[in-house]
Amino acid sequence: MEAPYDALVVSRNIGVGQYITAGSQVAEINNIEHAEVMVPIAGFDAPFLPKDIEGVSAEIIAKGRIEAIREGEIVRDLGVVDSATRMVNMVIRIDDPYGLKSNLTPLPFGSYVEVQFNGRTVDNLFQVPQELVIDERVWVVDPEDKLIPKPVHVLREEQANFFIDSGIENGDELVLTVPEFPQIGMTVIRVNDEADVLAQQGEASE
Repeated sequence: MEAPYDALVVSRNIGVGQYITAGSQVAEINNIEHAEVMVPIAGFDAPFLPKDIEGVSAEIIAKGRIEAIREGEIVRDLGVVDSATRMVNMVIRIDDPYGLKSNLTPLPFGSYVEVQFNGRTVDNLFQVPQELVIDERVWVVDPEDKLIPKPVHVLREEQANFFIDSGIENGDELVLTVPEFPQIGMTVIRVNDEADVLAQQGEASE
């Protein structure tokens, strides 16, 4: 009896000298010509995925008892949002996971791995501390040293920062110390070029 492909015997249901009949299950085998890795992608990462995800190269990193780095390729998106985690799953294929045709370190089925691949480049993205974004807007200083609010769109939240893709531009002066009750048109007192800026009601000179 011979498998039609390179395979790993997972279980055997017969022994030496045992009789079998047509249709009997004699063993369970896994094809080891290729392996597939399921990668969950959270919703907030979706804007950073490449537009054409299929065919993108990926690096698979195994740590722990077995350490290995292998190259793979994203072959498909399952196209279903997991009802429990609200994530989508990408499938990455690895050729010859057990290294039968190469000198690469075997990557056994069931291994826990990290996956890295290049995402989409987002232009004009600004990293802003979370505490400066209030009610989806930030406070900036206009050319006349007055406070004005600007609505912003937060593309991603990461640790203590928001990544904003619209609403502010290069050259905007962001208020780092916002008064307790900011009002449009408050005059800004500049302490120095590197310090936080303060605001107060009424007119003031530098």
